[in-house]
Amino acid sequence: MKKLYFLFTIILCAAMPIMAQHTDDNRNKAVFQSTDGNNEVSTDDIQLIRFDGGKVTVVQPWGETVFDHTLQNLTFFRPQSGTLRLTVDANIGTSDNTNRAFSIDGSGRLASTWESGDVVYVYADESSPTYIGTLTPSTTGSNTARLVGDINATGLQDGQTLYLETQSRTYNMASQTGILSNMFYAKAEATVSINGGNATISDATFTRPMAVAKFTLKDKADNGTTLLNATSLTVTVGSTTYTVTPATPANELFVAIPSINTGDVTLTATVGTDTYVYTKTGVTFENGHYYTIGVKMTRQAKPEDLGKVIAQNGCIYNDASAATAAGTEAVAVIEYIGNESDCAHGLAIALADEASIMTFSDAATAASNHTAVPGGEWRVPSKSDWEHMAAYLTAHHQGLTEGSYWTSTVKDSDYAYRAIVSGSGNSIVATQTNNKMESLNVRAVLAF
Repeated sequence: MKKLYFLFTIILCAAMPIMAQHTDDNRNKAVFQSTDGNNEVSTDDIQLIRFDGGKVTVVQPWGETVFDHTLQNLTFFRPQSGTLRLTVDANIGTSDNTNRAFSIDGSGRLASTWESGDVVYVYADESSPTYIGTLTPSTTGSNTARLVGDINATGLQDGQTLYLETQSRTYNMASQTGILSNMFYAKAEATVSINGGNATISDATFTRPMAVAKFTLKDKADNGTTLLNATSLTVTVGSTTYTVTPATPANELFVAIPSINTGDVTLTATVGTDTYVYTKTGVTFENGHYYTIGVKMTRQAKPEDLGKVIAQNGCIYNDASAATAAGTEAVAVIEYIGNESDCAHGLAIALADEASIMTFSDAATAASNHTAVPGGEWRVPSKSDWEHMAAYLTAHHQGLTEGSYWTSTVKDSDYAYRAIVSGSGNSIVATQTNNKMESLNVRAVLAF
């Protein structure tokens, strides 16, 4: 700083251009500022200071700054350095827009309190991953507390905005434990006031940059009567997946999810050796809000399910009578498990042929008109579908009529492949073609 004062003594005496000495020494860094605060430059990278007719011009590599004041109206100050003790009065609220999630109160809202062990990270800008210090509550058990801690104040300016976050910016929501008390993530902004070796900031109201959802996992096959104790749950929102791994299997899991407006959400739960799924479109989650959601999940098929039925509700049952007892209706029998035939998990053939034989075009219309099944798509079996189902079908027949069935696989504009069933289903070959205008048997298939 002595170098700067000496420099300006020369300027006053000589009233002529003088070169300013550039330095990387933090102790000699300063800010050149008019007292009305309208202009300000740092002495770093100053190339020239010129005094002329009551105006001061500061020349830097990127241009000039003109101060329309006499030199006596200019002041210098050094940016803050060293460590400061920082205090802030913080509020985390108890409304539905809660910011601190530890328990559910009597009104079904998230109760918000500061607790022992809570840490608030202090950042000097909006994006840097490096925090300048941490704060802890001096009192606990309430939604308000005074936060106190030391910060690195190097370069900090009086009136600067600080960013307070209850998790470091390396916090990853992709991995969670499903426990409410592990979801303390809230943010606030506040303005710092520096006074000597201490600093205070304006009262801070924390807001949560996420929603919290309590998912209760249920089995759709019995209309939600059975709870599903999951060892893991993945929540997919758009292209982002959040993984929840509870310490012990649980059917109630709390998940932090950033806001989403009318998006698609898929839940996938591992329950023992089974996988259950749930999908919903048009979902909206608002940051800071708490949601309680019971999800009736559908078990995905596995090899042991060959020969079982799929019902209108998309669930798998041992047979048609079991589906009826559950209040639904069987629509197809599982004939293939896998994903090699343009299907996600397998194929199930309709319980009966269409009422009459029909042309290739009419067959496609009839198959698509079957009652929609969640997670499945009705279609005329392709040549590949018939081939993948053949092994199980030839052993169990499923009421196939001896003769020719349409496939959806075309040879050209006039011909399509057909599947030939012989010996009451003892043999199925899908290699020959038929003119599309001829009428053949039709059996729809559900790809799921």
